Amino acid sequence: MSIKSPTTKAKVRLVEDDDDLFVERNGKRIAKRGVGRHAKQWISLEPGFVVYGDDDLVIEQHGAALH
Repeated sequence: MSIKSPTTKAKVRLVEDDDDLFVERNGKRIAKRGVGRHAKQWISLEPGFVVYGDDDLVIEQHGAALH
């Protein structure tokens, strides 16, 4: 799985915690993988961030894609 990030300084990773899956950017969880009716969707945990995709994740911050 590849993750697009704005610079080499930003550290982005997927984190499993029990049955949950999170996107973490610079040590802060910014999105959680949905379950139930929200399955296959990323739910934002931080204002201004949007995460989408499966194999190639795209992270947007305030409407601008971070790559």
